Amino acid sequence: MAQPFSAKLQLTLKVLSLSRGGLASELGVDKSVVSRWVTGAVRPSAQNLALVTALVAKRVPGFNSLDWDRDLDSLTERLGARPVGAPSPAAAPMGIPFDIMG
Repeated sequence: MAQPFSAKLQLTLKVLSLSRGGLASELGVDKSVVSRWVTGAVRPSAQNLALVTALVAKRVPGFNSLDWDRDLDSLTERLGARPVGAPSPAAAPMGIPFDIMG
């Protein structure tokens, strides 16, 4: 099941250490508008979604509108953070990368 945009926006704000008020200020919209996006009461208009995407792209090079279609784990990685429950790099025994461990 696809996660709602509101969950993805909430995750994005957290990873980027950006408050709802900060996002609203940078986009030139009222804080209550951003709150409605985050709670899922409404989805941003195409114009506002483009503005949010551009703002994220300033902090995450190459971020684009297709990234909103990712699941939460993939979006977390795309934003430069580890998904919840992912092992930390320090947890690999003897410095062996997880991707080559059987």
